[in-house]
Amino acid sequence: MHASNGRRCREKFMDGRKSRGGDRMKTVSYRFNEYDIGGGMAQSILKKTRRYRHVSAVSVTYLLMFLGLLAPVISLILGIVRTAPIEAQSPLATSPIPSAMSFPGLVPLLILALLIALAFIILQARLEYRRKTYDPTWILKFDERFKGMRQERLNASQLLLNDISTPASLDDAELAKIDDVLDFVEDLGFYQHGYQISPEVIHHHFYHWIRGYWSAART
Repeated sequence: MHASNGRRCREKFMDGRKSRGGDRMKTVSYRFNEYDIGGGMAQSILKKTRRYRHVSAVSVTYLLMFLGLLAPVISLILGIVRTAPIEAQSPLATSPIPSAMSFPGLVPLLILALLIALAFIILQARLEYRRKTYDPTWILKFDERFKGMRQERLNASQLLLNDISTPASLDDAELAKIDDVLDFVEDLGFYQHGYQISPEVIHHHFYHWIRGYWSAART
C-alpha cells in the first residue's frame, strides 16, 4: 500500500515531465498548516476539524440523561409554581399532608441541580475536546517511523535540492527516492482527514519538515 501511494505521488510529481511536486505537496500539506501552506483552504480544514471535535466531544449518554430529566423537572417546577398560590388561600392549607408550600426551597434546589448537571456536561465536553486535540497516540507512532527514515529522507532531500531543476533528465529509479517521504506525508494527511490526528498536533511535530519538503518540491 505504501509503495503504491508513493508511486501515485511521484506520477503527479513528474506528470508530463514537468515539475508537479509543488502541487502534490501543497494538496497534502494544506490539511494541517493554518499559517502559510494552503492559505484559506488550510483554515477551512482547520475550522472543520474543530467543529467536528466540538460536536463529538459531547457525551451522548450524559446529554440524553440530562434531556430525559429536563422535561419532568420543568413540569414539576411549573406545577409547584402554579399550585402554591392556591394552597396558600385554601382552608385546607393547615393539612398535615406535605404539599408544595411545605418545601419553599424546592424550586431553587431543582433549578440549581439542573445548572450543576449542565455545567458537568459542558466541563466533560471541554475536557474531551482537549483530549482529542492533543491526543499523542498516533503522532508518536508517526514520529518514531519518521526518525527511522534517515536514509529515505536523505535520498529525497538530495534529489529535491540538487536534481529537481532538471526533471527531464531523471529516470524512474531516481524518482523512486522520494516515494517513501511523499508516502509518509500522504499518510499524515490521510489520518488527519479521518479525524484520527488533529491538525494542531501534526503542525507541532512535523510543520518544519513538511514545509521544507514542500518548499523544495514546489520549484
